[in-house]
Amino acid sequence: KSKMDVCDSIARRKNAQADGDLAVAGAALALIDVAEMVERLFPRRPRTPKGKVMGRPAYSREAIARALLLVAHPDVAVPSVAALIRHLRSNPALRAVCGFEVKIPSQQVFCAVYQRLAANPDALAELFVALTDRIRSGCPSFGQFLGVDSITVATHANPNRRVRQVSTELQARYDAADAAERQKAVVEGRGGRWKPRVRPEETSDPEASWTKKHHASAPGGRKWVFGYKAHTLCDAATGLPISIVATTNSAGDSLLLPELVDTALASYDWLDPAACSADRGYDAVKHYSYLLELSIAPVIRKKRVGRGRLHYGVYTNDGVPTCSDGAPLEYVRADGDACCYVYRLSDECLAGGGGCFRRKARRSVKGCQVEGDEVWVGPQSDARLFGYPYRRNSPEWRELYRMRESVERMYSVWKGTSVLERHCYRGLAKVRARVLLTAIMRQAIGLLALRRSAAWQPTDDGLAAAA
Repeated sequence: KSKMDVCDSIARRKNAQADGDLAVAGAALALIDVAEMVERLFPRRPRTPKGKVMGRPAYSREAIARALLLVAHPDVAVPSVAALIRHLRSNPALRAVCGFEVKIPSQQVFCAVYQRLAANPDALAELFVALTDRIRSGCPSFGQFLGVDSITVATHANPNRRVRQVSTELQARYDAADAAERQKAVVEGRGGRWKPRVRPEETSDPEASWTKKHHASAPGGRKWVFGYKAHTLCDAATGLPISIVATTNSAGDSLLLPELVDTALASYDWLDPAACSADRGYDAVKHYSYLLELSIAPVIRKKRVGRGRLHYGVYTNDGVPTCSDGAPLEYVRADGDACCYVYRLSDECLAGGGGCFRRKARRSVKGCQVEGDEVWVGPQSDARLFGYPYRRNSPEWRELYRMRESVERMYSVWKGTSVLERHCYRGLAKVRARVLLTAIMRQAIGLLALRRSAAWQPTDDGLAAAA
């Protein structure tokens, strides 16, 4: 073959692959009920007595909403509205998937629709919840095991570039402080002489903040990121999100765990999780108590203590009791009646009359009791240290924690396709809309994959018909 024939063959293959990707994206988009959301957010225009719509013919808001959803699809991910319009004008198949028939709207029309979506996050949240209900209708085990994590979303703003304008709220605070200082100068007899507060310069995105995240290629393994966070509670088996919250980077991961779980339990009547796994960022005593009160087993990686240090002078970082030489005792069994973990004393302990551990046990050691040649540990006395109802670092505990990797895989798809990394939005409201649109498209793709797999088993007739 000639070089020209080879190039044509490669071009045809790429076009066929792109058409196939668009077909899958269109099938996923067809599962999203965009019409109901558009009818709610964009009321119908007034009509004349003859029934004609007043004013100029309007563009299809449904087609625009579908196009904005496709922006969050991994195969169509574009960074801006301008890039989306260029793709629509050059790709007839993409226009057909979105539903545009004649003319592509201008950039101002797209931005106006996006601003309406950003101002009404509840409408996007309801769309997300409806898709999640349809997933549960065909996957009975969905939501049984949960995983929680967060991902940073960089803002489209240069943190080193400063502007003179300040927000209205900040301006009001400065004016109030100036008035108080002026009144204080009058009371102190300074003749009304006072020094006004200096208005500091702000970035073009004053709502964004800094955080430090793990990054493999950064020096020291950590990297500073300026922007926002997307906190996600997912089904650990499938990696599909169940609830999602967008905040600034200054909000700690640990603080958002109760909000994510409460939002999920309030949104879904069918949700009855058995366990929730998380990394060290969520390791806090209050989270263990909170999850256990909801009958959810906490599977949270514990923060490391200093080298050679023991909890209460006896226990390792995994809650295993040790001898005086620091050697961990051998685990024997879990006594369900007494709700204890049973360990066996080492031969050195028994050879010395059970001296070393029993000398420790004579002191007030939390959760420990010596019975003959066995040590009984009560995990309920400190669920964070020992792990309850799953013993920390046991095979069952490790298996549940390993399921949390599905959340990391979902984030890797978002990062690899630049769905959340390449965008042109500033402000929490617009970034939240981008995150919700991405989560909705992720749910639609997951629903489409589940319906085509052998794991799809509709249980409820009403929900199955809707699915």
